[in-house]
Amino acid sequence: MAQIRVDQIHIEERLRAVDADWAEYIAASIQDSGLLQPVVVTRDGQQGYRLIDGAHRLAAVQSLNWIAIEARVLEMAETERRLAEVDANLVRRDLNYIDRGRFLAERRSLVTSLHGVNLQEKNEHLPCGQNVPG
Repeated sequence: MAQIRVDQIHIEERLRAVDADWAEYIAASIQDSGLLQPVVVTRDGQQGYRLIDGAHRLAAVQSLNWIAIEARVLEMAETERRLAEVDANLVRRDLNYIDRGRFLAERRSLVTSLHGVNLQEKNEHLPCGQNVPG
């Protein structure tokens, strides 16, 4: 874990925008209980970081005028970073069907790019009811 200046964390284009009301709710929780879950970032050159997970937490601490935030720093290539961001959002229960579909479509594209395999085609060759491992 590291303490990182909030102004050094860059947010790329996201599939899902930050909900201001939810960020406000999180800010109130942080004021009451502290930051319980760090944001996740990767290094972005010499002087900054790119957000992987925690856009609402970051918006919350920005609204509280925090200078720094606790962060987990991972070393990842761009495609792996984006896949980690997509996966972090897919485990959220509050995705609507349209957002979930968009995330799943991007995930399929990223996995194909990283591993050179189309999981849907691979599934078609398996016996009925059997899933691709992993």
